[in-house]
Amino acid sequence: MLVYSPAPDSWCTTKPPDSRLPASLITHYVPPKGGQYQLILPDGTKVWLNAASSLRFPTRFTGATRNVELTGEAYFEVAKNAAAPLHVKVEGMDITVLGTSFNIMAYTDEDAIRTTLLDGAIKVASGQAQRILKPGQQSSLDPGGAIKLITDPDIELAIAWKNGFTSFRSANIRTIMRQVMRCYNIDVEYEGNIPERVFTGDIPRDAHLSELLQLLEVSKVRFKMKDTKLVVMP
Repeated sequence: MLVYSPAPDSWCTTKPPDSRLPASLITHYVPPKGGQYQLILPDGTKVWLNAASSLRFPTRFTGATRNVELTGEAYFEVAKNAAAPLHVKVEGMDITVLGTSFNIMAYTDEDAIRTTLLDGAIKVASGQAQRILKPGQQSSLDPGGAIKLITDPDIELAIAWKNGFTSFRSANIRTIMRQVMRCYNIDVEYEGNIPERVFTGDIPRDAHLSELLQLLEVSKVRFKMKDTKLVVMP
């Protein structure tokens, strides 16, 4: 297996693996901690990997399917090939794609796996449950295996990370801190009774952590650093 983990940068980009390598060899891409990664699969499919994510795929696609395995979050622009659909496997779910653009958010610390379709068509399946998504729709797979279809999702929010922003809409502090942990590669802990407030905002992905915290402190949530941890306080 080939493992790629580049030096930290805002965006790291790579070309497809060497086609002379055996097709049975598995390539494993892991972005640097707190970083993101853009890569091109052997078939020409473009993939953007978010922080705390990874992607596994063969050095060459052979046969009637193109199989990849994802953890975390990624945005795909899939090269069309009706004879060999792309299968993205993630946390017990299988997404079948012919040629399309979509985002998958499948972090294990979130409450659902969300797949957002921008164009084309995809089939989302988990066990006996399945949904066909049309452009502008989103599926949400809960831990129990049920797939919910969302017909009017916030598309810009779903792909904000790919466009260089940390964004949140009516999100509580714990939801935001999960993004902070991934984007800034930092641990978070809580002290006291944290107020149940919601936040909406957008901040550039390359902004310093202090800029984001200043935005949140307007709503009377306080922060401090303790060793290497960020502490959230009322």
